[in-house]
Amino acid sequence: MKFLVVLFLSSLLISCHNANVEIEHVSVLSVKDAQKNDVTFLDSIKVVPLETLDTALISTPNLFQYVPEIDKYLFMDNQQIVFVFDKNGDFLSSSIACRGEGPKQYRVGVDALYNPYEEVVEILDPTRGGNIYQYNLNFDFVGCKKMNREKDFVVHSFSLISKDVYSFVPVRFDDNVYIEVLNYGKNNQPIFDSIPTPKDKYVSEVNMMQKDFILTDSMKYYSPCYMDYHFYSFDLQKKTFNPIIKLDLGDDMLEASDLNDMFGDFSKNRYSNMEILQKRNEYLLSSNYMLPIIRLINDKFVYVHCIKNRKPFHFIYNRINGKKYWITKDADIVLNRCFSIQDNVLYTFVRAHELGKYINESHFKYMSKSSREYLERVDEEDNPIIIEYHLNEE
Repeated sequence: MKFLVVLFLSSLLISCHNANVEIEHVSVLSVKDAQKNDVTFLDSIKVVPLETLDTALISTPNLFQYVPEIDKYLFMDNQQIVFVFDKNGDFLSSSIACRGEGPKQYRVGVDALYNPYEEVVEILDPTRGGNIYQYNLNFDFVGCKKMNREKDFVVHSFSLISKDVYSFVPVRFDDNVYIEVLNYGKNNQPIFDSIPTPKDKYVSEVNMMQKDFILTDSMKYYSPCYMDYHFYSFDLQKKTFNPIIKLDLGDDMLEASDLNDMFGDFSKNRYSNMEILQKRNEYLLSSNYMLPIIRLINDKFVYVHCIKNRKPFHFIYNRINGKKYWITKDADIVLNRCFSIQDNVLYTFVRAHELGKYINESHFKYMSKSSREYLERVDEEDNPIIIEYHLNEE
């Protein structure tokens, strides 16, 4: 999935001031005392091939989510088309007819999500002042939330953090970091607020396909759309971030100052800054630094996918019993990087022609008969295959 890294490194770029951070107790999770290549964290594996139709072919995926409220999978590809599949992988609908220049169509789709409050799929179009287009699960037009920006809203992702409240990750052109929060309020009038994020903990732009907010019944978790060794809780009323977990990945961790020494500081020149960002990213991806490029959290588990000199590593922490696992490419079970977490399940996908890299005989004892039978019907030209890693909770 090198294409995902390249794609997101080119778009994960942001700007602004210092964050208001509340400091309480921060738990430090060290990989040094984790159980190395111990796969007892794994309970079972489920494989869900996505239905392949001539009218439902996913190109390069830019977005993947499991949506628990409707028990469905959501994809967006690099053609900016959104696809919905049910829990069995059956194709339900796509937005292919919704993209265009019409009043009920989006011109450019940079991100998508499911809004459980209004039971609609929402697609972010930052052009024409910024709009959030709403469709039902059949992609019939429902409505459009206008942002009324004076200029096109330069943004690459958004999250729903409360009813009628969205966060946006603007495109970054230096190392200043903030999010834009949009509240539609009682009169459905858009009110924007720029909220600084913890700049002192910012490291670099390297990041892969994850939403910056993960919501549970008890917490709004914030995992920045840039590289940071922390997880945060977010207080919407106070507009503050509270670091709750810090990752200790050993001696190969990186400080932002290391990059400044190598590539120079940012200036007011946007184009020279973009060149610096690109050089930083190219260097980091082949470096010996341990880079936590995906960070997922909920009330039960922490999951981190790292790369070091392009080699994969996985860190899994059970927040209930305190057990930690550090999985390398030498483990008995090969894991793919995961992009979504819900309850005790990690979700990922692989391209059909890559399935053999991530599912083989060593995985079969974790799989049901139906999942194993699915594998026999997969063709290399098929849509991606979803893999669910069900984690032990004990």
